[in-house]
Amino acid sequence: MEWKGRIVRDPKVVSDRPVIKVTRITVEFVLELRHKGWTDAEILQNYPHLSSDGIQACLSYAEDHGMVAFADWDHELCSEYWDRVRSESEMPTFTDKISKWLDFLQTNTCRVLRWNN
Repeated sequence: MEWKGRIVRDPKVVSDRPVIKVTRITVEFVLELRHKGWTDAEILQNYPHLSSDGIQACLSYAEDHGMVAFADWDHELCSEYWDRVRSESEMPTFTDKISKWLDFLQTNTCRVLRWNN
């Protein structure tokens, strides 16, 4: 999906964050809904002024700009693993724990949402 022409930035609209054209819906917001487990159908039902193409444009924009969208997110599995990693006492730093968790996510088709400003 080509996002150019569908995702725009304007300093006068939502603090110059990328939005779906002719809306105030940010790419970040769509990604957050996907993170919460919303399907495209649920997003469209709750935001009828959006289109499937607009949602897909958000995902394409995110990929092109280093914002990784959630796909095949098994929230329960990832949360359980994080709880286990977080409680491991042999890992000296929080950074080590985050690294281990991110490795798990990448190998288990969970994808991490990361914002590059």
